Amino acid sequence: MDAIALWIARQTFLAEFGRWPGPQVMTTAGERLYFQAPGELCGACDSGLRYSRCHQDFDLKNPGSDPDQDVANHLFRMLPREIVHRLALQADMEQMMTERVRWIRRRSAASTSLIIHRS
Repeated sequence: MDAIALWIARQTFLAEFGRWPGPQVMTTAGERLYFQAPGELCGACDSGLRYSRCHQDFDLKNPGSDPDQDVANHLFRMLPREIVHRLALQADMEQMMTERVRWIRRRSAASTSLIIHRS
């Protein structure tokens, strides 16, 4: 299964059951406090324990220096790299197509202008 299909399947599971299927990695307490449900596998370590029985108390006591920034950073990393890459390529393609259409219109207008002046 490719990364995009796997991501879609996991997002569907999350929407249906309210928890992430399987382990996840969250590097800061702010991320874990915001995104991690107590019943999910701990995202702070590889213990195999539920977050509520592992790092949750520690995170509550030590939320980090800027939890809002932690959440923003996590949101940026949520999409698989392949999706981010495809979105960037799509944006590049759209920009390239827009520039190409502008060029064609300018060229067409210039050609029309030449035809009018020759008549």
